Amino acid sequence: MINKFNLTSLFRLFLLLFGSLVMGLGVSLSISTGYGSDSLSWAWQGISLHTNLTLNQSNMIITLLMLIPPLIYDRTQLGIGSILQPYIVGATAEYILNQGLSNPGNFLFLIMGILLLGIGAGIYTSANLGKMPYDACVFWISKVTKRSIGLIRSLGDLCLFIIALLLNQHLIIGPLISVFLIGYILNTTYNLINKFILKKVVSKAQF
Repeated sequence: MINKFNLTSLFRLFLLLFGSLVMGLGVSLSISTGYGSDSLSWAWQGISLHTNLTLNQSNMIITLLMLIPPLIYDRTQLGIGSILQPYIVGATAEYILNQGLSNPGNFLFLIMGILLLGIGAGIYTSANLGKMPYDACVFWISKVTKRSIGLIRSLGDLCLFIIALLLNQHLIIGPLISVFLIGYILNTTYNLINKFILKKVVSKAQF
């Protein structure tokens, strides 16, 4: 029974780590084009632009604010993944970009990066080992409203995009495209893994 339990736990941990690595690759690819990444990271830039805060400090403030709802209303959305995921994504993206990755104006790499962001998000959240605060809010609101995860994520991205646009006062295409793609891809990947992969692993561990 212990070995069977460990099999499921190890597979969930693999999903968390692999999904975070895929997201890090997606971030680095999209940033390397100069078109930007997702709405959340663009919001960090906007806050940093109007304050004395660094990009990382802006990230921490938004993260702490978004941590409040799941802490109060649904702590099941939080776990070890809430700590590991941001670190792995950031470290992976930083490492790849430091290798000299540069694809200015490359629209194909932008799309590939955003697609990987959505796929990676769907993989790591399917592990159910804890989500970063933004995704924790998305999944909590989805559970309360009984609306799809993809719809709630897209609406959240749209709100962040509008805030970031007002702060930065110029338009970049990456965050705009991410509003329409990441939520749908996250939702599709999450459902596919839970329905066809994770379900089989759990069922095998029970025998």
